[in-house]
Amino acid sequence: MESLEIKRSSVDPARPFTMDDLEAVIALRLHAITTEPNAFGRSAHLEKQRTMEEWKAQYFSAIGEHPSTVLDVVMNEGRAVGMLGAVPDEGENVWKLIRMYVLPEFRGKGLADDLFQAVETAVRNAGGTKLILDVNSGHPAAVGLYEKHGMVRTAVNHLQRSDGSEFDKCRYEKSLV
Repeated sequence: MESLEIKRSSVDPARPFTMDDLEAVIALRLHAITTEPNAFGRSAHLEKQRTMEEWKAQYFSAIGEHPSTVLDVVMNEGRAVGMLGAVPDEGENVWKLIRMYVLPEFRGKGLADDLFQAVETAVRNAGGTKLILDVNSGHPAAVGLYEKHGMVRTAVNHLQRSDGSEFDKCRYEKSLV
């Protein structure tokens, strides 16, 4: 079987998410949470039970009611291949990064860097002065990306999942001033 090499130039640049992207983003979210369940706070089982109205409410009510919410997406031939968002948290100038994911076959091509830079710029433009995020330490590629972009680990919480397995949730922060 021939391997398909995906060229960086064939992928659209990171851009704000629109209603036209909803089905593609849902498919990406379900893929992410199914293939890497320990990286996210919700179970695939619960996500798959959502109705289209619930998906719309999750992605667009927050954006409509809080225009400062940011969600960027990278598309390839009509398919969402990466996403990253940010929401105001802990006060109006602190923003929390959410929903970072790039499909495995698109990793290593700079898409996560593009998403991070696009969201960071949007947060700065909205007056944000600090980025925060929580990440499972069992994902070294994610940790490496965040550290590469100047985020610094400020706390580690040792947690236990409902199945009894344990993990470290790390808090990262970056000043934007």
